[in-house]
Amino acid sequence: FGSSPQPFWCLVPGTVIHALLAYMSSLLVFFVVILLGFLVSTIWFFVSQCSKGRSNKESSAMFSTLQEAMEKDPDVKKMMEDIRLHGPAAVEKHIANEELMVKMGRVSDGSLLAGPIPESIAAGIAKERSGTGDARRELRRRRQQLARQTASEEKKIAKQEQFERQRACEDAEAWEAMKREMQAMDHKS
Repeated sequence: FGSSPQPFWCLVPGTVIHALLAYMSSLLVFFVVILLGFLVSTIWFFVSQCSKGRSNKESSAMFSTLQEAMEKDPDVKKMMEDIRLHGPAAVEKHIANEELMVKMGRVSDGSLLAGPIPESIAAGIAKERSGTGDARRELRRRRQQLARQTASEEKKIAKQEQFERQRACEDAEAWEAMKREMQAMDHKS
């Protein structure tokens, strides 16, 4: 069949609000991906600089501090070895481990070498994980969760509307083709 002109309702896009929300959500996802990429590349750079043993004082001091931390803490050693072997993918995996990230923060200020994590910090981590932490943080987390759910529902609705528009176009085209065939049959008889 040749391409026939589409009915006007097939050319009318969804509501402007749905289009704008879809655009904004894709833009937000793009910026989040860029931000995560920057974070991963920064950590990868830090790890690669330490493993190359740079000659300047700051890098060599950080390298020696990291070496000491790896000797004293098997979790840090395991993480650094994983990052060395698997690169940025391993960094992404370890970023989600809050306790390990607290340890790495303590490595940077040298306090990890002083001993285990104080009970107050460990209790704070456990409290955050249980979700009974700071009320503002919890409220922000819930708002973000609601925003994600809303965006997901709006995306589903937009897909459904697009499917229905496409189906209406296809039905209209099929109806027009059937009418032409019936007219052709009428003219033959």
